[in-house]
Amino acid sequence: MKNWLKQYFGWLNLKDEKEVEWGINYLTERGVYPSSWVNDRDASFFRYLIVDIAADEKGYAPILEKMKRALFGDN
Repeated sequence: MKNWLKQYFGWLNLKDEKEVEWGINYLTERGVYPSSWVNDRDASFFRYLIVDIAADEKGYAPILEKMKRALFGDN
């Protein structure tokens, strides 16, 4: 079975609260939210978002690539 979380967010340290918060802020500021309601601002946000990404990989690819570059300073 494919590890979707690792595939899409393997470069993001989901155990680091500050990095997770940064990632959530990055996505939500760009209008990206999981289609399922997420109560907590923690790594579960990304787990719920995986369903949406898997359904539209091409649509999410640009934002995820920009997010990765922003995190690592490769703008």
